[in-house]
Amino acid sequence: MGRSSRTKIAIGGGGVSSNRPQPISGRTRSYGLIGEAIADSKSFDLHNRAFESLGIDGIYIPLQTTSTGLQSVVEGLRELTGFSGFNVTYPFKEKIIPLLD
Repeated sequence: MGRSSRTKIAIGGGGVSSNRPQPISGRTRSYGLIGEAIADSKSFDLHNRAFESLGIDGIYIPLQTTSTGLQSVVEGLRELTGFSGFNVTYPFKEKIIPLLD
């Protein structure tokens, strides 16, 4: 068979990958999952497939951190102009509330 026009990308740790119909560009919006043990989460596949099927130029990535790094991660994400949002896993669901706008 001929080569596919899709670009294979690998994101973060844990073997998260996605076949994208277009390459990541300066216009691609980033979203992520903040948590500790998130490498086996099905969220990455679910969100990236949804972006693809809806024609959204976005990517959903793992944002693995520890409890002590949570505040720094949230502060850093605020500074990224192409970052559009995140979900949070337990045990950070309550801890993140004071860090939100």
